[in-house]
Amino acid sequence: MTLPARRTLQSADGAIRTTGTNVSGYALFRVSSQVRIDAGAPVGGGRILCSVSGDGRAEIGQTRGGLRATYPRSSTGLFTQEVPEVILLFFSSHSTELATVELDGMPPHWSTEKGVKLEWPKFQPGVEHLEYFLPAGKPKQDLVLPFETIWRSTSPPGAKVACTLTTSAGKATVRSAGALKNIAPPINEEAEEEKQEEREEAEAEKG
Repeated sequence: MTLPARRTLQSADGAIRTTGTNVSGYALFRVSSQVRIDAGAPVGGGRILCSVSGDGRAEIGQTRGGLRATYPRSSTGLFTQEVPEVILLFFSSHSTELATVELDGMPPHWSTEKGVKLEWPKFQPGVEHLEYFLPAGKPKQDLVLPFETIWRSTSPPGAKVACTLTTSAGKATVRSAGALKNIAPPINEEAEEEKQEEREEAEAEKG
């Protein structure tokens, strides 16, 4: 028996955002995605395996802590995992090895339901995987699971996303894809430095 994908499992429209291109010809791009399951759907104890692949020569970014730029992280308590406002990635631009990426427009939690667990499966070059384990019972509200990946590439930004829900009743898969037509223009070093100074001044005033 195959679950009715259009009713139970949905892939909301995602977004691709890109930085300018650095002196080495690389640009960072952020892929925002989410999977949604209807309230009351019989999915208790099921799992969802999502994959995000970058087009062309894309490779997943690396954070300052040496981890892949995939969010959320593996966790037994996904609901309580912090949603960062800013992350630092290795990316050479305006005389520094780190780039600041703001995760704007993010929800307050990585899951709308408590009890969801997440694991990162074995690493595969060019593809990021997230495996969700759902709690017993039916979702009391629409279950929304947002996820973010940040890539670096010398080709126009693009990505493909697929999520498969597996329960005792069967499987359902949703897919989406998107791409930008052109490579990002070079970074305006002077403008970026001015923005960074403004951010630092704003933070100093808050402190």
